[in-house]
Amino acid sequence: MGNEGSKLKDLKIDKNAVKANNFWALFNAVASSSTNDEGKQYLSIFQGEPVVTGQLWVAQGPLERAIKNLMIYRHPYILKYVTTWEQGGLKYLGTERVRPLLSILSQQSDIQICLGLRTILCSLVFLIEKAFARHINICTESIYVTDNGSWRLAGFEYVWKYKEVTKTLLDLASAHRYKNAIDPGESREQNFEAIEQYSFATLCEEVLNKCAEKETPNIPTQYVQEFREYCCTHLKHKNPQMRPKLSAVLLHPYFNHEFVLIHAFFLIDRLRYFDEELVGAQFAGDLLSRMVLLDPTAQLCVTPYVLRTKNDYSSALFSENTYSTYLMLHIQKMFRLRDAQIRLILLEYFMEFVRLLTRDEIEENILPHLIAGMHDKNDVLVAKTLRCLADLVPILGAEIVLGGQRSRLFADGRPQAAISDAAAHWVEPRSITPILGGEW
Repeated sequence: MGNEGSKLKDLKIDKNAVKANNFWALFNAVASSSTNDEGKQYLSIFQGEPVVTGQLWVAQGPLERAIKNLMIYRHPYILKYVTTWEQGGLKYLGTERVRPLLSILSQQSDIQICLGLRTILCSLVFLIEKAFARHINICTESIYVTDNGSWRLAGFEYVWKYKEVTKTLLDLASAHRYKNAIDPGESREQNFEAIEQYSFATLCEEVLNKCAEKETPNIPTQYVQEFREYCCTHLKHKNPQMRPKLSAVLLHPYFNHEFVLIHAFFLIDRLRYFDEELVGAQFAGDLLSRMVLLDPTAQLCVTPYVLRTKNDYSSALFSENTYSTYLMLHIQKMFRLRDAQIRLILLEYFMEFVRLLTRDEIEENILPHLIAGMHDKNDVLVAKTLRCLADLVPILGAEIVLGGQRSRLFADGRPQAAISDAAAHWVEPRSITPILGGEW
């Protein structure tokens, strides 16, 4: 693989491991980055021995194998490979920042679990049906969760090419695989076509069992129960040839509940039927993603209802409290981006979010990046930036917005009486007659 560790500048790895097993230890890490305004890249580092005992790992150690496979098989729902290197006789793999699923499973809502299982299912459909590979250890140990709550398929030390999976390989791997997810008929049958279906069914059953029953479930109980029965009856069918393809499992009602469909297509009208706290917690990042913000249809049908609040726009999705809690952090991060189209959209709704920030937050997190837009060659961007700067003057004061020293350059030429009268409350006259002061 080569030593690629030099690509990570100022890498700092935590001393305490997040997780450890017989093959590697997992650590959180931070490196310098020039790709974002924060200047930081948050990573997970897998550290392990290059060589591990056991016949299964004679040709290639587990961490080395995982690295190779993660470099080959790329998908949005597969753990994202970043870099790898060797140092001090140890092998290192750097990936996007993640946590083991088991460490947060009890905190996941029924909606999050449904979306998570669907995410893993989609990654398996890609891996098995599109890339013609096999994953022989599908279980909770092979799943991680990103900082924004998205599930990722990992455990790629157990991924082999389609033709490499034989009875001999499965026998050698059996000591390392999760026992409950191994098909009992696997050792008797020469047909290994549907072992992932059995493992995925076991994963779903165990995850759903560990999920505490919610007092007010967001997914109808009948869908969950029907899916449990589907896992037991169809995905674990004694005859492997009778098990459905994984892509067919995506058609089950459990994965086509309205909230799940909304997650895929952002149907604003339907989102209003759900608690806004749930919508904000689950969808804030997606609703404000680059893909949505730059979509012409979304700019008309989604963005106006997301970037406005109910207080001023009754058909908006979020109240000011929910907006501040779940959307504001994303908006402030996006405001740092040097992307003209994203900035223009944010400027369009500038006062919608700025009025919810404190004076200090505006001055520290918004104003410097707004002023930067003044120096761009895009005339439209500069014009909109000027209008937004004008809106900040009553909030921050002209000295802070413009900077530098100011002096009085314009005299007030009004008569003294007019000046004093201006301070009084002006009342609109009922008739023009008193103003004319004449008689008809």
